[in-house]
Amino acid sequence: MKLKTLFVFALVLLLSGINAQVNGELSQTSNKWILKTWGTHQQRGYAQGYLLSQPIMQIMNTYMYQTIAMNNPAVYNNLLDFYQTNFEVESKYQQEVQGMVDGLIASGTNVYMSGLQRNINSNDILMANCLVDLYFLQSQITGSSNVELDCASLSSWGTSTQADSILQGSVVISRFMDWNQDVALIANPLLLVSHPSEAGEQSWVSFTYPGMIGALSAISASGKAAFLNTGNIHNYNNVSGLHPILLSIRNGIELQDYNNDGNDNINDIFASISDEVSLAGSIVHAISENPVVMTGIIESNNIDGTVMRTVQNNDDMPPGMHLAATNTFRLLANPVCCTRYSNIVDSLTANPFVTAKRQLSLLSGAAGLQNNMMSMQYIPVSGRILWSTASLSQPAYECELSSFYLSTLLDFSSFSEDEIQFPAKHSLRVFPNPAHQNDQITIQSTTKTTEALEVFNLKGQKIAILTADKGGYEWNGRLDNGKAAGTGIYLIRMKGQGSKGNTNKLLLLP
Repeated sequence: MKLKTLFVFALVLLLSGINAQVNGELSQTSNKWILKTWGTHQQRGYAQGYLLSQPIMQIMNTYMYQTIAMNNPAVYNNLLDFYQTNFEVESKYQQEVQGMVDGLIASGTNVYMSGLQRNINSNDILMANCLVDLYFLQSQITGSSNVELDCASLSSWGTSTQADSILQGSVVISRFMDWNQDVALIANPLLLVSHPSEAGEQSWVSFTYPGMIGALSAISASGKAAFLNTGNIHNYNNVSGLHPILLSIRNGIELQDYNNDGNDNINDIFASISDEVSLAGSIVHAISENPVVMTGIIESNNIDGTVMRTVQNNDDMPPGMHLAATNTFRLLANPVCCTRYSNIVDSLTANPFVTAKRQLSLLSGAAGLQNNMMSMQYIPVSGRILWSTASLSQPAYECELSSFYLSTLLDFSSFSEDEIQFPAKHSLRVFPNPAHQNDQITIQSTTKTTEALEVFNLKGQKIAILTADKGGYEWNGRLDNGKAAGTGIYLIRMKGQGSKGNTNKLLLLP
């Protein structure tokens, strides 16, 4: 389906008299946020915090506090204390998350968490990014876990895809991400596109949720990809110097050559995971085709370390080139019965040859769960990505797939400095900008005038007229008929033919 952009904006703001650059471009298709960020870790974090401030706070309040901590400040603080005592996070990620908190505050969003009776801070965001590590601990603290972190994936290549006229032996991977059916998550799926400015880092995309900086389902500009499943053995005996598994995966994705072997492939992801100690068990399905197909399933936990399962370890699979993962270790520990894995094996035994379409259909029938929050497919050779997200009534694999191409998502041509800066000739200052629908918006003119202002939508329709009051203008975000203006970009300009330079843009967020 074509990407229907509701609003796209890149800007340099004046906030409280201080120039604050927001290195972000936000758009939305269906119910999915798409955020492109660029610059340093701090700048990218600031952009996410500023442009997605309300979704981030919704997820922190509704999902992290109400669902994960069960509305219990003691549970929340116990998890937070464990994170602060036992995890070590690189300074680059600390800077990124502090930038996010700074962006939240600069946006004017209320960052107070009533359940905790305090404002959110960077440690809260980092703790949320440790959720995959902490969910087993959460079940120990509460006595019963309400956290649902399941997943399933299948990669196919070589002889198994050779007959397909499109794939012709190339690799294709389909992935189901199964988490809690939380309303805040359902309302805010996010495709995050990052363009780092740091040396040694490459652009990458992440299928995630606002506030999450780790790599849950991620693809690098070079085409290597990693998709996280949880494992089934979470016992631990080492709690010193822990590292969040989502950030370990990100290191392998974002860094061009993590292991310094001169190649950019799944071995970087294996090294980035094995170099660190995580708290819980994890299963990471990784693929690359740069230039040859490489696939592996990286199994890791706190006690047993890290191994990579390849097609040579496919004892249960029929002949062919396939790797499947659910939530049980098959190399790190003795396999246990998994109905979904058995269903995948049975389907491939009946017919080991797959097309991209059949692979998705096979995974839906064999491993589709009602808590499937994201469904996706990726083909490195073409860069094509399919992505669907859950609705309140349907799992993601039953919902319509959006189609993207990696090269298009990573196109940086629209981010030229000329386009993201307002020309100096603008004499209208609008703040806050972006604004939210319930904000009171102030417009000031650098030249003395009492001329009315006109507000237009991008269709060129005039929706409001603003009159001067004590040298300034106020807009409550409503049309002249009293209805609230929808989210999107609006043009504000001086009334009359001689005021072409007196125009500025406003981005209105939910």
